[in-house]
Amino acid sequence: MAKYRKDLGRKMTPEEKKESRLKTIKLYSLTDRGKAAQKRSQESWYNRTIGAIYGVLGSKCIKCGFVDIRALQIDHINGDGAEHRKKNGNSNSYYSSILKSVIAGENKYQILCANCNFIKARENNEKRDIKWNKII
Repeated sequence: MAKYRKDLGRKMTPEEKKESRLKTIKLYSLTDRGKAAQKRSQESWYNRTIGAIYGVLGSKCIKCGFVDIRALQIDHINGDGAEHRKKNGNSNSYYSSILKSVIAGENKYQILCANCNFIKARENNEKRDIKWNKII
């Protein structure tokens, strides 16, 4: 059944349909149910993207062979991770850019466990925002 504008008794134009649909989506996203659906969708996207990155790069630390996914991290080989995060802003564009780079075969990333990644960063003095002498 065609949608009619109640106030005018005529069919809605494509622009009015689009506006009405966007208004409905916006109102739904403000409800608890809508927020939960949005969160599930975001988590699903994140898990698929990270899974694809690990699928290409391997699911273990390249230094020590550690395999527990909870402690594996995507490392920037050249140590430019902070600049990359600032440039890309939100996590969607950040992980999307990593996935595109990995699929394209660029050798910019590797999988390291948290320990190996921290040691590499300290040895290469990559994390300038941390005062190394205060840690050790």
